[in-house]
Amino acid sequence: MKDFMAKQSIPGAVLAFRLDLAFGQYFKVIDFGTDWTGYTDVENDVITHKDSIWRLASISKSLTSALIGRLMDKKLIDLNHDIHTYLSPDFYPYKTFNGSAVNITVRQVMSHLAGLHMSEVPDYYDVFRATNVSQTIDIVDELCSYEGWWPAMGMISTASDLIRFGNAMISAYKGKTSDFLSEKTVKELWIPETMGKIKPEWFNPRDEYGKGWFIKHIPDTDPYPYRTLMWHSGGILGSTTMLTLFPDQNIVGVAFTNKGYVLDLDQIILNVAKNFKQFL
Repeated sequence: MKDFMAKQSIPGAVLAFRLDLAFGQYFKVIDFGTDWTGYTDVENDVITHKDSIWRLASISKSLTSALIGRLMDKKLIDLNHDIHTYLSPDFYPYKTFNGSAVNITVRQVMSHLAGLHMSEVPDYYDVFRATNVSQTIDIVDELCSYEGWWPAMGMISTASDLIRFGNAMISAYKGKTSDFLSEKTVKELWIPETMGKIKPEWFNPRDEYGKGWFIKHIPDTDPYPYRTLMWHSGGILGSTTMLTLFPDQNIVGVAFTNKGYVLDLDQIILNVAKNFKQFL
């Protein structure tokens, strides 16, 4: 990790993993802990530590997906309903295409298939303060996707808390717990929505997208030991993040850095996680 940081001039970073091994009705947990290094605040000599707080950037979409999942379990939201079933037109105006009104469903917004634009906000590089993420939406041009940049900057977490979130998703997916989300709902959130459809140009063509989660299926011809990954990355000014779940192996990996748009952070998690095969 230190070599990776040196090559990309990363001030501080945290890397964390957790592996749950199932033995009959019981679980043996191997917490590989958290490794951290560098400085969270270079100017003030604040050293990075295991409980350092990081901006999640686009991983916020995965958390938002889980919150919508809880509404689904309570029958309070339907993915196939128009978003204006839940959002006032005063808050989010109706859209038109070629002069005709269009309906945008919750499912389409969650899977980046709603046709919403992302554009450069004029004061994007200005720093401002807000007490909640709703206030940041007010400054965004109506052509911008509201699930995009600005709300993401308001969500923060520690590595250990994000590990707990990933572990809760896997436990619910396997029907081990239902107090967080139901098994049915997690499986719905992880169903690919982009197969056979035109994807945004920034998508990796080898991946699919569910609702707030990327889905990677590694072919059997690839020597990598695991086949299915659920993941999301995040990148904004001053923060690059990565959350990767290996549901079949009960592995959760998290990586945070305090530099924006770091390359290949996903490879760090993949390279470390493959070494856990000996414990499976």
